Amino acid sequence: RVAAVHAGWRGVENKIIEKTIKKLINTGSNQKKFKFWVGPHIQQESFEVEADVEKLLSKVHYGLKTEDFCSFKNKKYYINLQKILEAQIQNTLGSVPDIVYLDIDTKTNPDYYSYRRDSHTKKRNLSFICLLS
Repeated sequence: RVAAVHAGWRGVENKIIEKTIKKLINTGSNQKKFKFWVGPHIQQESFEVEADVEKLLSKVHYGLKTEDFCSFKNKKYYINLQKILEAQIQNTLGSVPDIVYLDIDTKTNPDYYSYRRDSHTKKRNLSFICLLS
């Protein structure tokens, strides 16, 4: 089995990864064989948000210290979605499985579309997932 999940900040806030993991387990997937790959995404240095978004995300981080997923400068919050996502995976599975992070910042890397950089474009990122037997 294989699953692909897009989890921007709203997906993280709505716990989409937890819901997907639970669905996979409830339909017979062996959680001991889970592997996670986190593709290109906005990195903390680029993910500037207002207090309302920080407040929403601070409710779904499962005990992380604020400084582990959030920094504050120039009256803005900078959120590390990757840290929150990892906490959600750990909370759901009871441990952190193999997770591979592709630490490409979609906002600063021109090879990738970023709504925060290119909001008025028809370009999109496309990802593929497959299960090799």
